[in-house]
Amino acid sequence: GYEVRLGGARRRAKTTTRLFAVGGMYGSGVHFFAVPYVEVLDVTTRHDGSLVVEGEEKVDEALSRKKWKRIADLPANRTELSLVVVQGRMYAIGGAGATKTGSTDSMWSLPLFGDDGKTLLTMTQLRAATWRTEPSMPTPRASITSGSLGGKIVVAGGMRGFLASALDPDPLNTVEVFDPATRTWTSAAAGPASPENRPEQLPRAIHSPGSVVAPKGLFGKGAGEVLVVGGGYASTGDVGTVFGLKESAHGSWTALPPLTIPRMGLALAATRDCLYAMGGMTQDPTRHTNMDAASPITASVEKFCPKESGRRREEGEL
Repeated sequence: GYEVRLGGARRRAKTTTRLFAVGGMYGSGVHFFAVPYVEVLDVTTRHDGSLVVEGEEKVDEALSRKKWKRIADLPANRTELSLVVVQGRMYAIGGAGATKTGSTDSMWSLPLFGDDGKTLLTMTQLRAATWRTEPSMPTPRASITSGSLGGKIVVAGGMRGFLASALDPDPLNTVEVFDPATRTWTSAAAGPASPENRPEQLPRAIHSPGSVVAPKGLFGKGAGEVLVVGGGYASTGDVGTVFGLKESAHGSWTALPPLTIPRMGLALAATRDCLYAMGGMTQDPTRHTNMDAASPITASVEKFCPKESGRRREEGEL
């Protein structure tokens, strides 16, 4: 499944944080199937992100009382998709379904706020909400990553996979930008960024990277938001390269310090001061969580704090 975190409905020093699990795969052994299921979990957090618990209750006890709730399924089965929240809607982008025909539509959106754009929908209202079909990406693909910069959605990388007429596992450096205000796509062409071509294509073709929008100030005083894309799979195997796209009308990708552990399918997260790379799959057998298993899954976590003289260190495991 896939998750996106949304803060809202502030009450004093507390925030309602809504988690979404969207799509994914279900099965066992070698038989896995894309699914359309969407589930929601509401938790109450403080401004620092810590979970609010009652009295002496422990965090795991508080979470055990919470229940995920089903809302409207995606219009089609999807796995290896990406999620972005922008302008009050959650966008489910790209991904692969059971067949090429079933994957023609490549983006839908769901309202998260009321008509005033500020009030978080109640669970009852959210359950009644339906997915709206959005204009499809110019390049249908799966294993992508995405983020919101300046109110627009930047979708990067991926692969065509089963969406091609024949299986095409080659990674892509494709970058496309969606403007929710006009509901139109812009494709980045090769070459320098320009007002008509924003931003550039990725410097390297990859699929299954992680991404996060780093908050303003993380890369220095006065720095704007930065879409950070890291890891992934290239034609040569797992990579640890990390690129950043600055918030601007049109921009270029900037190389950032690489990951210590090359991997794909990882998650990136950001605080005010640091970036975190968590989990994923790696070809390095010394990093596999279960040394006796053939699975390439890793629980390794790394941290990069630009303000600490660019220092990067490995933090351990999940």
